[in-house]
This record gives sequence, structure tokens and C-alpha cells, in this order.
Amino acid sequence: MSRNVSSSSVLIENPSVKFSSAPERPPLRHLGRPSLRRSASDTRRRARGEMPRVLLLVPSYTRVVEPSPERSSFRTLGLDTFEVMKRAGTPIGLLRIAAGARLAGFDVGIVDSPFAGWEQERRVVDLGGGSSLVRYGLDDTQLRALIEDFDPDIVGVQCIYTVQWGNARALADLVKDIDPAIVTVTGGSHPSGDWQYAVPDSPYDHVVINEADQTFTALLQALTEPDGDIDAVPGIAYRRTDGAVVRTTARSPWFDLHLAEIRKQGVTDVLIEDDHLLHDPLYAMSVCELLRKHDLPWVEEGGLSLFNLVLLHLGERFAAGMDDAERRNPNFRNILAAMRSGLTCRALIKAMADGGCYSVYLAVQSANEDSLDESGKPRLNAFQQATGEIVEMFTEYGIQVTGGFMLGFVNPPEQRGGEPYIESLEQIEKTIDYAVAHGPRHGLRQPVHRHAPAGHEDVGLPEGLRRTPLRQRLVPREGDHGHGQVERRGHRADAAGAAGAGQRPRQGDRNGPPGHLPGGRLRLSRFPGRGGGPCAASPPRPAWHLR
Repeated sequence: MSRNVSSSSVLIENPSVKFSSAPERPPLRHLGRPSLRRSASDTRRRARGEMPRVLLLVPSYTRVVEPSPERSSFRTLGLDTFEVMKRAGTPIGLLRIAAGARLAGFDVGIVDSPFAGWEQERRVVDLGGGSSLVRYGLDDTQLRALIEDFDPDIVGVQCIYTVQWGNARALADLVKDIDPAIVTVTGGSHPSGDWQYAVPDSPYDHVVINEADQTFTALLQALTEPDGDIDAVPGIAYRRTDGAVVRTTARSPWFDLHLAEIRKQGVTDVLIEDDHLLHDPLYAMSVCELLRKHDLPWVEEGGLSLFNLVLLHLGERFAAGMDDAERRNPNFRNILAAMRSGLTCRALIKAMADGGCYSVYLAVQSANEDSLDESGKPRLNAFQQATGEIVEMFTEYGIQVTGGFMLGFVNPPEQRGGEPYIESLEQIEKTIDYAVAHGPRHGLRQPVHRHAPAGHEDVGLPEGLRRTPLRQRLVPREGDHGHGQVERRGHRADAAGAAGAGQRPRQGDRNGPPGHLPGGRLRLSRFPGRGGGPCAASPPRPAWHLR
């Protein structure tokens, strides 16, 4: 049962969800204990005049490795296994919160386990049929040695992938094995999205929800200072002594404060690389309102989830006709809630324009429902008519659309001895037709890089190799209307963009003719107003690219 315990906090009195993991994995030993509200070791450390110690970790990862089918073309090519790609990269999130914590006086260390133990692999679960769950990164013995050597008061663990949540849980258990008095904290995409489940079903004392840049430092101070109070820290969740889960605030204020700060520092545009933004349309509406509040034009490059927009556009009547399994898909949970609240696709796109959005990347992916279904992706991406209508809405409100398409899906068989799914040439052709049909329909004639200042390049449809059928289909003939459009855009760039190339025009500080960006690109959503409705000028042209 969930209820508000004050005007801002949320209480879940009887959390019962259990994490599902393979039975071969050992059960966790530190579940269900009340969250630590103080760091006892830190108190002793401060008494000795030492800085509190915080260790930030990326957990070791796992991936599936399975054999390719016997006597298949994969074996002929020497591909004996299908392997999920390894993942590792610079832990930007941990670096950001570490910088804030150090400025606040904490001694901070970072260990990126997958990268540090990249070449180390071992099978942890036998999935049957020759398939295995393989762990890569530092092993538990190495992690234990690192943790014991650093001797932290607080350990923070990043979890940005839901499929790695089991590894993040196990790492928290290892930390508590070393010393149950170490305060454990987690954050990232998964625990932020499922905090109500992550708190009761893991050994973590605290979950930091969404923006952590300031929340994490505030939590560290609340845990280590004599008058600290974790209930005063916005944007966290923890377990009470009776097992209930408490979220201190229904919404975190830090994003608002962060935008205000970067605005004061002179930031004029924001790039949002968040392919999860529209997984919760009501949250997206609040983000748009904050960006509007701080007068920050923005571009989205992470890839908006088209299937969510399609479902929102088709509405409740279509949703009512979906089968039960599809309706229960977690991907659609927030979209269905937004529908019930009365939100429409047009209202969402208008709010994006009102908030200063001038360009989005739309993850279309494929025209083939089979390819999407075999890849575990929602079939709604293949609904071409709905997609076209959605692109028209974006264009109507002055938002440039770039579409991404994937060609050549190959997926391993679900069962040993089965045939892999390989997208046919006809299916690939259908996706190309999808891209080409929507380009000219909405004004895209010339598939080339457009004239734009450095750092603001628009990627168009690839031209294809010379003298190939793809090249002939995608590139207009000499003298086609599309070439003239590109030349005119370039001419406007020379005329209007010289004074402020690389900057976005703002109200009261415009570079070039009203309604144009440097480089000659229209941004119709802000001139003469803020994108409150359709503009009379020519709409921006959508761009598509294939991969």
C-alpha cells in the first residue's frame, strides 16, 4: 500500500516484490534490515581529524553467451557463439557526483569494475543447452581487497542497466559482508525508475532517485554530520525499522536548481540525451515546463521512444483492443497512466515546443513487426501512418525530426536447435521504403549534411555508394528541387549566420532574421512566440538515417 505521509513524501507500508534471479545464484544475506541513518565509522574518523571516505563502484557485469546453430551459415563463417556485447565506458555519473563530494570535503575513490577486469571472464550460471551467463570484470576476491584497502564509510554503486541489477544487489551484499556498518547507496536508471522495488529487495540503505549531482552530497552530509537528517534530503528512498519504504519527496527539486545554476553560468542551449524521457510522459511534461521556466532551448539526441508516442497518439480505444500481455508490458505502464490523465500526443509535442525544443531524434528502427518482435521491441514502431502523423505534428510546431532506422536484424534462436531470425532482403527493402516515403512526404528532398555551424550538424539520409541502386533511389537527380533547397539554406547561412555562428538566437538577442537559426535553419517554435502553435513559415525538414 502506498500513500502520502506529508505534502511531499511517499510511504509504501507493505512492500512485497521479490527480485527474480537464477536459482544457481546464492541468496542474499543482508535483506530486510532497516536502513542505516548514520555512519558510525565516519564519526570516529572525524574525531581523528580525517576526511570521511566514500568509495564509488561500477559492479562487475554479466552477459549471455550461447552456441550458434549446428550446420548453420554462422558456423561456416567461424561464428561458433552468439555473445551479448560487453559494455564499459567512462562512468560520467560517478565522476560528477565524486566532484561534488570532494568539494564538500569527502575523500572519494572510484572503481570501474568491468573496465578494470575487462579480460577476466567466468561462467556464473549454466542456462542449459550450452548457454551460459558469463561474468566479466573484477571478481569478488579482488573487489573485497579493494574495499577493505580503501576502508570506506560509505559505498555508492551505480546501476544504469536493469539487466545488471542482480550484480548491483550482489555487490551491496558483499559490502555488508565486509562490514555491516558501511552505509550503502545506489542510483542510476534502474533504481531511479523502480525505487519502490529496489529499496525493499536489496541490501542498499538508500536509493538516490534521478538527479544525483546535489542529492548525493546532501545525503553524505546528512549521514556524517552531527545534526544530519536524512528525511530532510530531497529525492532519496530508504527502509524504516518496520520495513516500510519512505521516499522523502515525491519529486526532487535538484533538476530545477541545476538548470538555474547552469543558466547563471551562461549556458544558452541544452542537449538532452535521454532515450527514457518519454517513457513517463507526465514526467516529460514537468521537464518541458522547467526548461521553459529557465528559457533554455533544447535538442534531444538520445532517441525518443516512438512506440510510446504511437500508443499515446492512437489513444485509449486502440489500447483497449490490445491483448492482455501487451497491455501488461512495463514499457506501456506510464503511457496508459498518461492517457487516463487526459494527455494526448499533440499536447505533449506542443509542450515540448513551448519548452524550447527545436530538434529530436526519433528511434523508428524498422518497418517490420516481425523484426521488432523477435528483438523484444514493441511492434508499434512499424505503424507507418501513425508515425507520419506524429512527424507532421513535430514539424507543425517547428521541431526538426531526425529518424533512425536499423537494417538487417539477426537474432539467435530462442531454443537450442532452432533457426535464428534473419531479416530478409525484402524486409530490409521495406524499411528503406519506410524511410524514403516519409522523407519526401514531409519536405526532405536532398539527403546530405546540411549547412550548419560547428557542433550543430544535422545528419541526413546516407547517399549510398556511387553507381548502386541504393544511391540511385536516395539521391535526387541533378537539378532536383532538393538541391535548390540546400543551396538556399547555405545562402541564408552566409547572410544571416555570420554575426553569431554557433549560437542560438534568443528573444531580445537575435542573430539574423527573426525565425532563423545561425546557419540558416528555421526554428519556428520560438519566433515570434515560444512555439505555442503552428507557424506560417516553411516547416523544418525531417532528416532520416539508416544504420
